[in-house]
Amino acid sequence: MTRRVAAVVGVRSRVPGDELNATGGGASYGASGDVMGDEVGSLNDELVNGEQRIAGASADLDMLFDEVEALRALADDPQASADQAQVYDFSIRWGTLLAGRLPRLDHYYRRGGLTSDERARYDTLRAALRDTLPAMERLGIARPTVPLGDAADR
Repeated sequence: MTRRVAAVVGVRSRVPGDELNATGGGASYGASGDVMGDEVGSLNDELVNGEQRIAGASADLDMLFDEVEALRALADDPQASADQAQVYDFSIRWGTLLAGRLPRLDHYYRRGGLTSDERARYDTLRAALRDTLPAMERLGIARPTVPLGDAADR
């Protein structure tokens, strides 16, 4: 039996008979946590310049870019990076984004569900994540599990 969980708050599922219709839906996740199906279009909140736009993708990108900058600041500050409590607090926020928002974006990126601007921003984000891998390693925090290759890695 496939379990469905909400990935986007406030977006209604359009799957008939889905128990999430009453609470807001989202992407489908199997028991293993993998995003199920090619549901690009089921989470669209609007058309932008003729392109379908996935609800929350721009906000997800903004959050991830903000945390990459916070990672750089933390890693560049010897006093802060030596403070285990501060590193731990950061790692909780960081891990949450890497476990939820980043795989969600990657799902839609690979299925062509992001606008051209969002795809370009996602490519820039992946480059920034590649550049900060040494800082992640040094701080002992989670590393992305999605491919961080170049733009041809789709």
